[in-house]
Amino acid sequence: MTEAHRVVRAYSTTWYEPVTSMPPGLGEAVTTASLCMRGIDEVEGHPRLSGETKARALRRMSGAWQLRPGETAFAAAVAGWL
Repeated sequence: MTEAHRVVRAYSTTWYEPVTSMPPGLGEAVTTASLCMRGIDEVEGHPRLSGETKARALRRMSGAWQLRPGETAFAAAVAGWL
C-alpha cells in the first residue's frame, strides 16, 4: 500500500491525508478506487491515443477489474495500449 499511497499523494496532496487516516480496509479501498479512476482519466485524456485505442484499452481495463486477477494480470491486460 505504501507505493499506492505515494502515487495518490503525487496527484493529490489535499486528498492524501484523509485517506491515510482512514481505518484499515477502508483506506485501501478508497486508495484503490482513486488509482483506478486516475488510470481511466489518463487513458481518456491521452493526446496520442485514437478514440478506438482508448476504447479498447478501457474495455481491457474493465475486464481485468471485473475478474480481479491481480496486478500482474492487469498489467498484461493493458500492456501495449498505454
